[in-house]
Amino acid sequence: MIRSYEGGKRHAQAFAKPSAAGARVERPKRVLLADDASLNRRLLKRAFTKYFNDAWEVIEVETAEGAVEAAKRETFDVVIMDEIFSLESTAMRGSEAIQLIRQHEKALALGSKRLVIISCTSNANLEEQRRGGLVARAA
Repeated sequence: MIRSYEGGKRHAQAFAKPSAAGARVERPKRVLLADDASLNRRLLKRAFTKYFNDAWEVIEVETAEGAVEAAKRETFDVVIMDEIFSLESTAMRGSEAIQLIRQHEKALALGSKRLVIISCTSNANLEEQRRGGLVARAA
Protein backbone atom coordinates (compact mmCIF):
# COMPACT_ATOMS: atom_id res chain seq x y z
CA MET A 1 0.00 0.00 0.00
CA ILE A 2 1.42 3.37 -0.95
CA ARG A 3 -0.06 6.67 0.16
CA SER A 4 1.06 10.25 -0.13
CA TYR A 5 0.20 13.58 1.45
CA GLU A 6 -0.18 16.39 -1.05
CA GLY A 7 -1.17 19.87 0.02
CA GLY A 8 -2.42 18.65 3.39
CA LYS A 9 -4.84 16.18 1.77
CA ARG A 10 -4.34 12.45 1.94
CA HIS A 11 -4.45 10.41 -1.25
CA ALA A 12 -4.53 6.63 -1.00
CA GLN A 13 -3.76 3.97 -3.51
CA ALA A 14 -4.04 0.43 -2.21
CA PHE A 15 -2.22 -2.50 -3.71
CA ALA A 16 -3.17 -4.94 -0.94
CA LYS A 17 -4.41 -8.34 -1.99
CA PRO A 18 -7.69 -9.58 -0.50
CA SER A 19 -7.19 -12.05 2.34
CA ALA A 20 -8.62 -15.54 2.48
CA ALA A 21 -11.77 -15.88 4.59
CA GLY A 22 -10.84 -16.37 8.22
CA ALA A 23 -7.12 -15.70 7.64
CA ARG A 24 -5.42 -13.45 10.14
CA VAL A 25 -4.30 -10.23 8.47
CA GLU A 26 -1.38 -8.49 10.14
CA ARG A 27 -1.00 -4.73 10.01
CA PRO A 28 1.70 -3.75 7.52
CA LYS A 29 4.70 -1.91 8.89
CA ARG A 30 4.48 1.81 8.18
CA VAL A 31 7.26 4.03 6.86
CA LEU A 32 7.13 7.80 6.42
CA LEU A 33 9.30 9.10 3.55
CA ALA A 34 10.07 12.80 3.95
CA ASP A 35 12.01 14.24 1.02
CA ASP A 36 11.44 17.19 -1.30
CA ALA A 37 13.05 15.34 -4.22
CA SER A 38 10.41 13.29 -6.00
CA LEU A 39 13.10 11.05 -7.54
CA ASN A 40 14.38 10.05 -4.09
CA ARG A 41 10.84 9.28 -2.89
CA ARG A 42 10.15 7.25 -6.04
CA LEU A 43 13.34 5.20 -5.62
CA LEU A 44 12.66 4.48 -1.96
CA LYS A 45 9.03 3.62 -2.70
CA ARG A 46 10.11 1.24 -5.45
CA ALA A 47 12.62 -0.44 -3.11
CA PHE A 48 9.98 -0.98 -0.41
CA THR A 49 7.48 -2.30 -2.96
CA LYS A 50 9.98 -4.56 -4.70
CA TYR A 51 11.63 -6.07 -1.63
CA PHE A 52 8.81 -6.07 0.91
CA ASN A 53 5.65 -6.32 -1.26
CA ASP A 54 2.67 -5.45 0.92
CA ALA A 55 4.57 -5.83 4.21
CA TRP A 56 5.19 -2.06 4.35
CA GLU A 57 2.78 0.82 3.90
CA VAL A 58 4.66 3.79 2.44
CA ILE A 59 3.49 7.33 3.26
CA GLU A 60 5.16 10.23 1.43
CA VAL A 61 5.54 13.89 2.36
CA GLU A 62 7.41 16.62 0.49
CA THR A 63 8.25 18.94 3.38
CA ALA A 64 9.66 18.78 6.89
CA GLU A 65 6.45 20.40 8.15
CA GLY A 66 4.47 17.64 6.43
CA ALA A 67 6.58 15.03 8.22
CA VAL A 68 5.87 16.59 11.62
CA GLU A 69 2.14 16.82 10.85
CA ALA A 70 1.97 13.19 9.68
CA ALA A 71 3.97 11.94 12.70
CA LYS A 72 1.59 13.71 15.07
CA ARG A 73 -1.52 12.28 13.42
CA GLU A 74 -0.44 8.75 12.62
CA THR A 75 1.75 5.93 13.95
CA PHE A 76 4.86 4.92 12.02
CA ASP A 77 7.45 2.21 12.50
CA VAL A 78 10.19 4.12 10.65
CA VAL A 79 10.75 7.65 9.34
CA ILE A 80 13.25 8.26 6.55
CA MET A 81 13.98 11.99 6.61
CA ASP A 82 15.92 14.15 4.20
CA GLU A 83 18.14 16.48 6.22
CA ILE A 84 18.27 19.37 3.77
CA PHE A 85 15.01 20.42 2.15
CA SER A 86 14.93 22.95 -0.67
CA LEU A 87 14.38 26.50 0.58
CA GLU A 88 11.66 26.84 -2.04
CA SER A 89 9.63 23.95 -0.60
CA THR A 90 9.97 24.50 3.16
CA ALA A 91 11.35 26.77 5.84
CA MET A 92 12.16 23.88 8.20
CA ARG A 93 15.21 21.62 8.11
CA GLY A 94 15.06 17.89 8.69
CA SER A 95 16.84 18.22 12.04
CA GLU A 96 14.18 20.67 13.24
CA ALA A 97 11.44 18.26 12.16
CA ILE A 98 13.17 15.42 14.02
CA GLN A 99 13.33 17.55 17.16
CA LEU A 100 9.60 18.36 16.95
CA ILE A 101 8.75 14.69 16.40
CA ARG A 102 10.85 13.74 19.46
CA GLN A 103 9.07 16.41 21.54
CA HIS A 104 5.73 14.95 20.46
CA GLU A 105 6.94 11.48 21.50
CA LYS A 106 7.83 12.80 24.97
CA ALA A 107 4.40 14.44 25.29
CA LEU A 108 2.76 11.07 24.53
CA ALA A 109 4.83 9.47 27.32
CA LEU A 110 5.62 6.33 25.34
CA GLY A 111 8.38 5.34 27.71
CA SER A 112 11.38 3.63 26.14
CA LYS A 113 9.67 2.97 22.80
CA ARG A 114 11.11 5.46 20.31
CA LEU A 115 10.33 5.96 16.68
CA VAL A 116 13.18 4.91 14.38
CA ILE A 117 14.24 7.97 12.37
CA ILE A 118 16.81 7.61 9.62
CA SER A 119 18.30 10.86 8.34
CA CYS A 120 19.54 10.67 4.76
CA THR A 121 21.83 13.37 3.49
CA SER A 122 25.05 14.04 1.67
CA ASN A 123 26.01 17.06 3.74
CA ALA A 124 24.97 17.59 7.35
CA ASN A 125 26.44 18.32 10.73
CA LEU A 126 26.18 15.22 12.97
CA GLU A 127 26.25 17.31 16.16
CA GLU A 128 23.29 19.36 14.94
CA GLN A 129 21.38 16.17 14.17
CA ARG A 130 22.07 14.74 17.63
CA ARG A 131 20.77 17.94 19.22
CA GLY A 132 17.63 17.38 17.15
CA GLY A 133 17.11 13.92 18.65
CA LEU A 134 18.77 11.73 16.04
CA VAL A 135 20.43 8.58 17.33
CA ALA A 136 22.15 7.39 14.12
CA ARG A 137 22.29 8.49 10.51
CA ALA A 138 22.93 7.24 7.00
CA ALA A 139 25.05 9.60 4.94
